[in-house]
Amino acid sequence: MRNRPYIIFTISVICIIFIYSFLFKDSRSGALSKRQNLTYVLGTEISKRFPNKNVIILANPFKRHSHSDFDLKGITGLKDGLEDSTKVQVVYPKIIEQYKANPGAVPLPIDTKTPLSFMINTLALDDAIGKYQDHSVIVSLIGIPFGVQKTKFWNSNFYKLVLIEPDFRVLGNLDNAKNAFYTDKISLVCLHNDQKVNIIDKSNIINILNNKKYMLGF
Repeated sequence: MRNRPYIIFTISVICIIFIYSFLFKDSRSGALSKRQNLTYVLGTEISKRFPNKNVIILANPFKRHSHSDFDLKGITGLKDGLEDSTKVQVVYPKIIEQYKANPGAVPLPIDTKTPLSFMINTLALDDAIGKYQDHSVIVSLIGIPFGVQKTKFWNSNFYKLVLIEPDFRVLGNLDNAKNAFYTDKISLVCLHNDQKVNIIDKSNIINILNNKKYMLGF
């Protein structure tokens, strides 16, 4: 019986690990389902607003050769929500050289939901997007690329930029965020808030910035 405390301790540890694993799996499954539902809603919204338009998806470049479940759910949900006739091209933006050489050299806001916004080689996006000239809707799963105002696609009337849970501080301030919608630089934003999927466009951006600017990172 001398080993009884050790046996009880071992059983307790095993039980704790089992319970934690179960809860973690359940939480992870919920997050994946939430992501897929969010992008599915966005896909249906794109189909309604921009029918017969082909789509470019800006996806996580770190997952180019080994998709995570989270990234796959985002892409799958979006494709499921789009029209069957829509052509979809997934593009993986290049990472800036400074980050490759020294990740610590790229300052990231600790509370940003889209750290990839600050790691992307934004100017290289024009070449990547330009390869698909019959695709006019750009859906970014990785936020607003820092310095996007300098790109050709931002300053073109041809493209419709659509975002998922972006950090609008990348654009600088509230006025810049508002003007991005009013000048049609950004067409649509889709995000979760209060357990609901929210759609933001030029019709409600003023209300959001006045009353719920935290939804956009401010």
